[in-house]
Amino acid sequence: MSNLNLARIPWIVDNILDHLIDPTRTSQPGLLLCSLVCKEWSDHVQKRIFRSVTLNLLKVDTFNEIINESPRLCRYIKEITLRVTTRWPYASGAGLQENEVKRIRDTFLGEIQPRLTSVEHVRVDKVRLDPWKPEAKPSVQSILAGAFPDAPIFSLRSVVFRTFEDMKVFIYSHQNIRELRLNDISWNLFGVTVEDIGTTEIFPPTLSNLTSICYTSKHPGIFVDWILGMYLTQPIENITISVENPEDVEALERMTSPIAGELHSLEVQIHGDWEGSDVKVMDSQLERLNRQIPCLKVSKYLY
Repeated sequence: MSNLNLARIPWIVDNILDHLIDPTRTSQPGLLLCSLVCKEWSDHVQKRIFRSVTLNLLKVDTFNEIINESPRLCRYIKEITLRVTTRWPYASGAGLQENEVKRIRDTFLGEIQPRLTSVEHVRVDKVRLDPWKPEAKPSVQSILAGAFPDAPIFSLRSVVFRTFEDMKVFIYSHQNIRELRLNDISWNLFGVTVEDIGTTEIFPPTLSNLTSICYTSKHPGIFVDWILGMYLTQPIENITISVENPEDVEALERMTSPIAGELHSLEVQIHGDWEGSDVKVMDSQLERLNRQIPCLKVSKYLY
């Protein structure tokens, strides 16, 4: 049998290295040892480690120094999670001076972001944006709103806004979103003020590439009404929504409008401590909803 020339089929080498060098199964010291084998292994380790990074904007200078010393790391970063402070749940960046905010903005948006051209998924995690109006500049909110506007996947997790309208304005600043994930989103003020309406009109009420949405937060009714009120240039194919009471399930019935006919999947996640009578009402509502939306999938996480 002739010798197998692995250089001619590099994907086999990549698969072997993927199995050997897996950050989810290999300890940090083990990864360090792997990186010392040879340059190819070192590059592979860095590619796996830096695929997903978390950046605290208060430490942008340190991160900037890292990528200045090793510019090749920039092309490895596919997912980036943005935070502002570890002092959650306090207002993120609320105590920063104006010159500090400008320094963070200039370093992150001016120096770091233009070099991270491979980012496909941007997350904003554990940030309070409720103290600021969307148009306030400079602010932490304006920095995050300008973060990777062309990324196809955009996630918000444990983010507090001032109003629901502020959240919409924040999302509309990322016009090329294909997949939107909203988890544990909340807002301090309900209703729409004159300032909110004036600000929202600046942004077109559409996300032309949006095809998939996951909303696992409270008050899904207002979210459903927002989606139904959007002008969509293409149908949304996949929607995941969490509900905690019969009123939430009732809100989903409004999705039996034309948007439902285009859905490939609608997953409803049932959470919470439901009483017997409420469970019967929920099952009845879901059965009725399933007759109108055949792609409905229900996942129950009752406790």
